[in-house]
Amino acid sequence: MGTASRLHPDDLAGLQNNPEHFRFVLERPPDGSWGTPLPNGTVTGLVGMVHRQEVDLALGPFALTSGRAIVVDFAAPLFSDAPQLMGGRGRPEVDPWGFMLLPFAPSVWAATLCSMGIWVLAAVMLLTTPLKNRQGVREALRSLWQTVVSFVFLYCGVLFQQGLEASRTSRERRWVGRLVVIGWTVTAMVLAWSYMGGLTSLVAVRHVPQPFQTLAALGDHPSVLLMVAKNSAESRLLQTGGPVVLRGLEKVREEKRLRMVSRGYHNVYLPMANGEPWVVVVEAYEAAAVAEHHFALTGRCDYYTSREIIVSYPHSIILQKNSPLLRAVNARLQALTQGGLYLHWLQTALPNSSICRHSPSTVTVQDTLSLANLWGVFSVLAGGLGASLLAFVCELASSTRTDAAD
Repeated sequence: MGTASRLHPDDLAGLQNNPEHFRFVLERPPDGSWGTPLPNGTVTGLVGMVHRQEVDLALGPFALTSGRAIVVDFAAPLFSDAPQLMGGRGRPEVDPWGFMLLPFAPSVWAATLCSMGIWVLAAVMLLTTPLKNRQGVREALRSLWQTVVSFVFLYCGVLFQQGLEASRTSRERRWVGRLVVIGWTVTAMVLAWSYMGGLTSLVAVRHVPQPFQTLAALGDHPSVLLMVAKNSAESRLLQTGGPVVLRGLEKVREEKRLRMVSRGYHNVYLPMANGEPWVVVVEAYEAAAVAEHHFALTGRCDYYTSREIIVSYPHSIILQKNSPLLRAVNARLQALTQGGLYLHWLQTALPNSSICRHSPSTVTVQDTLSLANLWGVFSVLAGGLGASLLAFVCELASSTRTDAAD
């Protein structure tokens, strides 16, 4: 929370002549908020104190919004900051389904399928005999379909390291068939060995859940609350912003999951790090300050910020409307920002803020293999065995029916 300054009355007259020496008194708003104009005409928080001329200026820095600019004057901008979502990082856990696809990039999976299709097409063109002219169209298509399916099963069997017999090659084309199958076998073995090696190493990978990267993601989790500082620029935006700016927030509003709170470490941020189901809308600088404070206390990086930013605001000091101090304040703020001194102060105030800024979402651990790690693999194995058993039963039933018909 920022502070408001009230200059001593005896110093106001001589401030312009001797601006380096004056006395001031620090004040805090009764409601403990930054402040914003309300629809009923009142102005809350620090902004309200400046607007009612209870203080001469407020340090903030305050986000420049249209509502605030009507009731107070803003000095030269110090920096721009953007509110974003801040949530608690989950505990590292195994992703039993995702890691099965991770050894290969999507482009490699696509190239594997395309190459198998090319090999099947080459086998069909090189190894099959031309269709007889006396064959009907239906019979020709049926024969072609059976040939293609047999080669697909053959090459899939090679890829999955299963033995299958090729029975579609004629004697005079046997060597051509062997060359085609050998070429695909070499390709499939390289892919299979690479996949198995990568899959074994990925069993040791743990994923840290960071689910809420956008406001729209909150709509799919009805138990998660959205916290925002009361009487702040973000609270007014989330309450009155349209669907173009705040995509996906309508469901959160309808379910009354948007809460206005006084953001504090012990009442909001620490419970969120311990697993409480809520997400906070916070500026990037405050998020860095909270993460730095938490790291200094616990030595852990338990927070993450979303990739999506809501809207960017310039931030600065606020003064009374038409204040004679504005010109002097602007000159000093511009000297601070142009010389890089203000950003240096921010970095010095948060020495550990960069440690948790880009915490990885995946970590590697040394652990023994267990059912908790590999239940996805066993599920796929059980599903495959069940599907093969069902296919075997269908084949038996089909052959029995055919024999009965004969």
